[in-house]
Amino acid sequence: MAPQPPRRRGGADRVSEREPTGMDEAALTAELAAMAGDVSGAEAVLAQLAAALFPAGGGRLEHMTWGAAADGGEPTPVALASRRDDGEARVRAAELRYRTLIEQIPAVTFMAVLGEGENEVYVSPHIQTLLGFSQQEWLEDPFLWYRQLHPDDRALWIAEFARGCRTGGPFRAECRFLARDGRIVWVRGEARLVKDERGRPLFLQGIAFDITESKRAEQILVARAVRSTEERYRDVVEGIGAIFWEADVNTLQFTFVSQQAERILGYPVERWLADPQFWIASVHPDDRGRVAAEWQTLADGGGGDHELEYRALTLTGDVVWLHNRVRVAHDEAGRPRHLLGFMLDITERRRTEDALARLLAREQEARAEAEILNAIGRRLAAELEPKALVQAVTDAAITLTGAAFGAFFYNATDEHGESSMLHALSGASPEASNDFPLPRNTPLFEPTFRGEGTLRLDDVRADPRHGQSASRDGTPLGHLPVRSYLAVPVIARAGGVLGGLFFGHPAVGRFTERHERIIEGLAAQAAIAMDNARLYQAADTARQAAEAANRAKDDFLATLSHELRTPLTAILGWARMLRTREFKASERLRAMEIIERNAASQAQLIEDLLDVSRIVTGKLQVTLRPIDAIGQIVQGVVDSFRPSAQAKDIALRAKIDTLAGPVAGDRDRLQQVVWNLVSNAVKFTPAGGRVDVSCEQLDGWIEIRVRDTGKGIAADFLPYVFDRFRQADTSTTRVYGGLGLGLSIVRYLAELHGGSVRAESPGEGRGATFRVRLPIAGTGASDAQTAPMRMGAQASNAEARAIEGLRVLLVEDDDDTRNMLTIILEGHGAVVQSAPSATAAVAALEHGRPNIVICDIGLPGTSGLELIRMIRSLPVERGGGVPALALTAYASVSDRERALAAGFQEHLPKPIDPAALAAAVAQLARPSHAT
Repeated sequence: MAPQPPRRRGGADRVSEREPTGMDEAALTAELAAMAGDVSGAEAVLAQLAAALFPAGGGRLEHMTWGAAADGGEPTPVALASRRDDGEARVRAAELRYRTLIEQIPAVTFMAVLGEGENEVYVSPHIQTLLGFSQQEWLEDPFLWYRQLHPDDRALWIAEFARGCRTGGPFRAECRFLARDGRIVWVRGEARLVKDERGRPLFLQGIAFDITESKRAEQILVARAVRSTEERYRDVVEGIGAIFWEADVNTLQFTFVSQQAERILGYPVERWLADPQFWIASVHPDDRGRVAAEWQTLADGGGGDHELEYRALTLTGDVVWLHNRVRVAHDEAGRPRHLLGFMLDITERRRTEDALARLLAREQEARAEAEILNAIGRRLAAELEPKALVQAVTDAAITLTGAAFGAFFYNATDEHGESSMLHALSGASPEASNDFPLPRNTPLFEPTFRGEGTLRLDDVRADPRHGQSASRDGTPLGHLPVRSYLAVPVIARAGGVLGGLFFGHPAVGRFTERHERIIEGLAAQAAIAMDNARLYQAADTARQAAEAANRAKDDFLATLSHELRTPLTAILGWARMLRTREFKASERLRAMEIIERNAASQAQLIEDLLDVSRIVTGKLQVTLRPIDAIGQIVQGVVDSFRPSAQAKDIALRAKIDTLAGPVAGDRDRLQQVVWNLVSNAVKFTPAGGRVDVSCEQLDGWIEIRVRDTGKGIAADFLPYVFDRFRQADTSTTRVYGGLGLGLSIVRYLAELHGGSVRAESPGEGRGATFRVRLPIAGTGASDAQTAPMRMGAQASNAEARAIEGLRVLLVEDDDDTRNMLTIILEGHGAVVQSAPSATAAVAALEHGRPNIVICDIGLPGTSGLELIRMIRSLPVERGGGVPALALTAYASVSDRERALAAGFQEHLPKPIDPAALAAAVAQLARPSHAT
């Protein structure tokens, strides 16, 4: 009989039978781990094991002894003793019969009889040979087996034991135990729980073998197999033209790289394995950020297989395209363990793909260009509005060239020689170019306006012509950024330069020869379309002008008939009554006053018609003399209207600076200006209203202001308020009479004095304000207008030298004016050839090229504006670029703008001041205007 360990006894109460409940191995494992070093807590473990042994509640554990188990590891329970109602003697007898035989077996055997009476537990002495602990130590320490069981195998033993208890079959396990001397011993164990016919446990028996040597032999065989597999794998890897690799998932350190890495990239394998940062540093800088981010995603366990394509730098600095296929390997718990992958050299494939992509892109680009060109061709063929036409061309051009912005400028200049007529802008807001008109008179831009061909610069700042204008120093501050530059002239069919297409980009070298050809084609289409649009517009304008003239004539004749018949009715009616009837003296006096008032009205009407006739024919003359106190004229007009204002209950107030002046003017005509304005104000102001008249000196000008609270002017009619024969109300029910001539006469007379007039009104029913501005005599503002005061003035010596020897073509239909201008110019040394018409002027150009053309606008047949357009359409060598000066009796700002837009460089209003004429001719004779 083997020595028995101390026994732990509890109560002897029974538990009623119930169905098996199985065993919670997780709970049991936790309990064993917590109490392995605390024998005092063994009761709880005994209770858990009892639940496994007696699931029906047929008994309980009285004590527990321990010995080597089949599972391996720390001490395992080898016998469980239990008091039962029967069977104890039978178990003890069986133990005695087999003990001698079992102790001869080179293995650890164990058995525990479970029943009533004396419980016997046995473990063979071979346990000391196996693990170094005596039989007694195993039997005295209930948890020695658990402590010596290898920590990594404890869960396996608990699970197998629980399964055997649950199923009633044997439970087997191969586990590691820690021997007393620190050795690891592999143990293969098998145990079975024997039960009676009612399912109650009788005894537990088992055997455990030392399998350490067989495990070592197995490991040797496995290692040999692994080495063999690795060698075969290495042969395969090295034979494939790819870089196979393995890396640590936490440090991203490469742990294996195939020899192909050195062949493909030139770096030795040792370098890959030594430095965790080497690989990412070898990636092309443009791809490095993207690849590093994807690599980190892989390291964090994001997703399954990944494929990356990127560029890498070889040891010699060449660029190689790599395709890197990566897989994340996970451990049993699903955690990322390491990264596996291979890299393929796909440089040739990418080159082929890139070449195909370029071919496809060029094909698509060509198709897109063709579509755009076809679309713009259709648009240009149908478009008749010049602004929309050049805008469409500019928009299409920046799409086709990739320019950052583009612009079309008309070939017209301002007083500085700048082409300031921007007609289309694409790729930028119009405000971006408002303050920086394109310089026409610079070496860089002038060739385009002269029609000298396409100019393409990869870097405009590197061109020696950049910033060489006297008024320019490089690119002005705030100008649209330009490095690449492309300019193409737009040339009409007749050879004249209509304008230029200009394109820019802030990067260097953006334009190519292909872009040149595209823009040149667009420019040719635009020139044809612009010619067609101009012809159409000319015809349409003429048609509209004829229709408007007919409407105006009809309206005017109807109004004239009304305005003439109204006073005639009163005159004839009262005259006939006076002749046929007898009236009292007071009645006769009243009749005579009515006749006189209506006759005066008709006389004024006739005078206005005559003035307008003189204006239209250019024969209205003014005699300019110094007027020291213009305020006195204004005050006289105000005083004249006070009675009529009082009769309508209108407050007429005046604020007159009697010392304002002097001005150079015609007293009668200036009085007519003020009279018409005050007359209108009183006429259109209702009873109870107010009219304010002021005259003051402001910054070198005299301003006469007439403000009323009357009818006001509608916003849509305000631009036409100074047009001849135009009235806001032309209906038969109109309240106010008149022909609509007064304000047109005011504007003409004001401009004839070198001044201007402006109308303002917030709207109908809210009154109106008229401002007349006249230059003070002797100021720069009036130099070109004070003709009679400067008739005797002489040009400066510098101007005289500039004019001397100039060949001047003078085009003027009025004989007296032509003779006067010829005498003035010849007096300064010019050689003058005169022509009375546009036709004669063109003929003169064919026989000789003048240095300057001076042309009247109001020519018979072909006007001066049409003549200058004809000249500008000629090639440069035939005089198309000759400087030209416009003379006209139409002296408004809009008249000047029309003259400059047509192609004149300067504009002088009639009457002509000889000194002003000499100064203008000298200015145009400067080299910057010569062509």
